[in-house]
Amino acid sequence: GLNGVRHAPPRFKRTASRSTKRSGETDVPTKKTVRRAAAAAFACASLAAVPCANAATLHVTDGSGDCSSVAQGCDLETAVGNAQAGDTVRVYAGSQSITTPVGPTTGAVTIEGAEGQSRPVLSVSGGGELRLGSGSTLRGVDVVSTAPSAITATGARLARLRVTTWRGSTVRERLRDGGEIRNSHVTASGSRSSAVLRRGGAVLGVP
Repeated sequence: GLNGVRHAPPRFKRTASRSTKRSGETDVPTKKTVRRAAAAAFACASLAAVPCANAATLHVTDGSGDCSSVAQGCDLETAVGNAQAGDTVRVYAGSQSITTPVGPTTGAVTIEGAEGQSRPVLSVSGGGELRLGSGSTLRGVDVVSTAPSAITATGARLARLRVTTWRGSTVRERLRDGGEIRNSHVTASGSRSSAVLRRGGAVLGVP
């Protein structure tokens, strides 16, 4: 979790595998650091339907690693801060505490709960907020919030969420450019709470 303390994020190394297979041998992958130019990231964000060749998966657990694997899992803030267009931030079972703003995501970043496990919980409080940029996706997680704003999204896609807000907390949807909310349940409790604040033509419903 974040525990209200901001640390410099560990340097996340993007890797790609190449084969060193010789005759009669099995593949033995080696790794090299991949550096992506800004133009490649822009193209990936613009062409969301086309998979990004160097897309990475960043793993969120209760660890303090470099996000490169489950064993080297990191917190949500670190993963989102390192994610680039086309990347997936995979959140595993457990609770992630958000007490300061996380994001906004850059380009077409997907934040998702890991399949086959209990749904992860994003616990938002104090000045915390999850900020989603245009083209991003948030799906398959639970959100419990007492912060003034649990989620702020602009042109993002929200799916399969269970959100509970308290004490005036809101889900702020400034959705445009194809943003939508689908197959989600948002509950607001307490005075001044609002389940969904819609601006700019949010789409609510099922596929």
